[in-house]
Amino acid sequence: TRPMSIRTERTSTVNLLRDGIYHYAALLSDPATKDLAGAPKKAIDKLRKQRDASELADEAAIVAGAVLDRCEFELDLLLRRSELEVLGAVDKKREALDYRAVLPNGFMALVNLTGAEQAREAQDYQAALAKTFPEIGKKYGKALSSGAEALDSAETAWKEAVSEQARANADEVMARAELTRTLRKSEATLMGLFPGDRARVRSYFRKTRKSEAPEEPTP
Repeated sequence: TRPMSIRTERTSTVNLLRDGIYHYAALLSDPATKDLAGAPKKAIDKLRKQRDASELADEAAIVAGAVLDRCEFELDLLLRRSELEVLGAVDKKREALDYRAVLPNGFMALVNLTGAEQAREAQDYQAALAKTFPEIGKKYGKALSSGAEALDSAETAWKEAVSEQARANADEVMARAELTRTLRKSEATLMGLFPGDRARVRSYFRKTRKSEAPEEPTP
């Protein structure tokens, strides 16, 4: 006798929802089992809600990542432009004392930084620029300061979005597990309702299709 094809929370949400909807509809369509349909429906609705929350969190993380990348790019551009003017002011001598005064670790060390760390270093660079090269500092100071602040805020927002994404994905996995447990409990109830009639019990569950998306790892 073929065993039930109830899957686990490692199954993709789309396929597990299909299983749940099939089972719910099958129970509801049979007067002998329609009273059992409430629990699967509740678990299905919860998984749908968590799936939607996960999708929104995924999108929010993508948006926050895009904003962070743009802020970083724009700040890098400002740093490059201002550094070219500093370089011109010292006759292209990076070993000059005035150049080292504003970029003690060199320019590449500054632009290779990311996020809040680069924002802090850019603020220090801006302050040193105002002191050592007043004209260049006046030209770029405001833009560098606001660019650094924007980058710092963007990284904070991105970290929060990624954390929320992780929480939402974990909640979706839990909702998948709850639906799986509900289906298994429903199977046990049906076995008690129709003892020995495994064919009838099987008929309330959707058959697994070979062409369906493979099981996915738990995040």
